[in-house]
Amino acid sequence: RMTVTTNSPEASFTLTDENGKQIQKGSGMTTVFQDLKPGIYFLSFSAPDNSYYLPPKTEKVMIRKYQDAAV
Repeated sequence: RMTVTTNSPEASFTLTDENGKQIQKGSGMTTVFQDLKPGIYFLSFSAPDNSYYLPPKTEKVMIRKYQDAAV
């Protein structure tokens, strides 16, 4: 499981695997991605208005067996 927390309700996230396949999407100030298999994932951020909210760069996240991640 991966928990994503931001400081903006306008935030949107896309989680992809290391092959670029979209796994899940989320939005808001907190999103929990469930049922993730161990492996490397990339979390990208976006916003409807980049003049209000500047999204951070894509983050690489490794999920290990029996491990939760927080971003």
